[in-house]
Amino acid sequence: MEQLSTFQKCMIAAGRMPAPAESTTDPKLDKPTNTMYYDNKLEGNKPMNLEDRVSAQERRQLNSDVRIEELYRDMTTGIKQLSEDMATSSKQLSEDMATGSKQLTEYLGKIEDQIEDRFNKIETDISGMKADIVTMQGDIAVLKEDMVSVKGDITSIKLTMAKNHQDTVQVLTQILERLP
Repeated sequence: MEQLSTFQKCMIAAGRMPAPAESTTDPKLDKPTNTMYYDNKLEGNKPMNLEDRVSAQERRQLNSDVRIEELYRDMTTGIKQLSEDMATSSKQLSEDMATGSKQLTEYLGKIEDQIEDRFNKIETDISGMKADIVTMQGDIAVLKEDMVSVKGDITSIKLTMAKNHQDTVQVLTQILERLP
């Protein structure tokens, strides 16, 4: 008898595919033998009587029922195992997702804290710059006052020089007039 694949066995057990005939060729008789016939070398192949045929059919049916039960148990066991594996995988995935979510939350919290620290530093730096600008504005106002004072001093010096120049010119004019 040829080897059947598991699929073929299942199809035969489910009744969706006919079972292959269990016949071979007997080299001595050069006639096909079948389970429906006796293999009697003295009398040749004779048809089986009705009781033997029913008995053979019942054995086949019993073998089919046993195979179906075995397949049913195997499939039930496989489905239960698959269900358990899926439940375990689902639980593991859920735990992994929860852990990943927690890690992501912690990471984002750290990033948020770093951003907050950087903004605080920037705000502190800006406040320092504002204070420096206010100080520089005060210094500029003082410089303006000093420049006004210097302008006044320069104007005073110019006036003094102009007066001194006039006085010098008068003195020189008087000296020149007195000279012969």
